[in-house]
Amino acid sequence: MAPPRRDRGLDDAAEELASLKGLGLAVEQLRLEAKMSRKEVARRGELAGTTVSRVERGLKREPRWETVRRLAKGLGVEVGDLLKLSVQLAPGPAGGRMRQRTQEAASMDNAARVARVMEEIKRRNQG
Repeated sequence: MAPPRRDRGLDDAAEELASLKGLGLAVEQLRLEAKMSRKEVARRGELAGTTVSRVERGLKREPRWETVRRLAKGLGVEVGDLLKLSVQLAPGPAGGRMRQRTQEAASMDNAARVARVMEEIKRRNQG
């Protein structure tokens, strides 16, 4: 039986997401818009006190799926919305490639697309 066909655009986007500042910028923007402190986001998301700061400053370059999920929970947003904003805010050429790949994948159902990206991140964090 042939292995399942991989969507290279989604795989590449998941890989780049962990190494770009887009996630940190998205977390910071959403936190400031909600007028919350980093400590409040950490408390609501059941995260260590330094995690939000490290993500925002780009020091946590490969967040685990659970960290991304808890950040979204702490910010009061859906994981998909956090990821979409991360892609939009990702700086430089890599961010542009991610935006293009996201647009190319836009015909897929949003929930399925987000689930596939997060599964890829989860798989890479386990390996």
